[in-house]
Amino acid sequence: MMENQFFLAVKDLWRKKWHSLILLVQVTLMLVLIQFSVLSFVDLRHMKEEISRLTKDHEIYGLMDVTNDEDISNLINDDDKMPDMHALYTYIFHNPSFASFSLFSSWLPFEDDRLLKFKGVTYEDGESLVDYALVTEEFFHYFQVDIAKGRGFDPEDYINKVEAMPVIIGSDFADVWDVGDRFTDVYENNYEVVGVLEKGATFIDVMSSREIYNLDAMMVLPVNESEFQMMPDYDEVIPNTYIIPQDDTTPQEIIDYAAELETYTFLYKNVSEQAKHVISDKQTWIQMQLFLIILVTIFTLISLIVSLLQFIDKNRYEFGVHYLSGAENKHIMMRLVFQILPFFIIGNVASIFLATTLLSTSITLLASLLLGILVVAIPLVKIQRTGLSSILRWKNR
Repeated sequence: MMENQFFLAVKDLWRKKWHSLILLVQVTLMLVLIQFSVLSFVDLRHMKEEISRLTKDHEIYGLMDVTNDEDISNLINDDDKMPDMHALYTYIFHNPSFASFSLFSSWLPFEDDRLLKFKGVTYEDGESLVDYALVTEEFFHYFQVDIAKGRGFDPEDYINKVEAMPVIIGSDFADVWDVGDRFTDVYENNYEVVGVLEKGATFIDVMSSREIYNLDAMMVLPVNESEFQMMPDYDEVIPNTYIIPQDDTTPQEIIDYAAELETYTFLYKNVSEQAKHVISDKQTWIQMQLFLIILVTIFTLISLIVSLLQFIDKNRYEFGVHYLSGAENKHIMMRLVFQILPFFIIGNVASIFLATTLLSTSITLLASLLLGILVVAIPLVKIQRTGLSSILRWKNR
């Protein structure tokens, strides 16, 4: 009997296929939005925890480059300023008065199709684009990024010129490369894997992108001073610096020294204060998502319920014949459930293709179950309240 109800439901959907397609789009959109919202809540909680952990022992400051575009252009194109840039770099990263780390991220192109199976790797013009972070040693300390296999960067990795740049790969890439393997990018730069990061390693860039980066499908490269051959090499690192002052020092010393060298015009901002604005923006975005979810959910529920009620009204006599043939309410209920079940299955499958977590997937599945019960409940009440004689008379109306 269940198989019969399933095939009848499939035929019902096919008879009104365009209407079914619209309902499918609505349900999928609703479930995707629910998945997005849960992920946003998870990101917000993770962000709060990460910022609290980073700032609980020391206050951290981020440099803010407010140099105007014309002055930046003149600076980058003036090779005579190289000694000043090197002096500023040395003052920031080799100063006992404060610790510092840089957070510059970009991407590297590779001609390796094996990388395309990983989330986070994009494909463009025949190349696999892999994100990387250019870091100093303090990066590993303050973000508590651990190595699962191999080693971290040695002090020599930050200063010595080598044939192959040492690289620490995210855990996903351990399926492609192992410690000791060498590979090249499309520009024929050589890299050697010295370590593999622990799965789930992350870092947050509050001052720039305001995002939490997952390192599983990224690479980490050392800021190698021997590679600083041009002005843009310094410009990648210096403006993206975070400062952890020691004792009574402040980042104002860096700002004054940069001004003295006539390089950058810097301001600095407390990471904790900046984080409040970032969290506020995130909360506003979540509120907008929730409002949109409520609208879409209400519209979708109404559409599904009305569709099932119309289906019942149109097929009352057919239901009466089923009842006379021995069918019960539970069999009609199966037919209604099988009509909406494909929408929720496809919608959940589509939402899972996002960067999901166990929590977000579980909540989306629970929401599907509750909403499905709500959609079916009203039509079932209508069927139960309609007597068999009324159903059979429906044909003559």
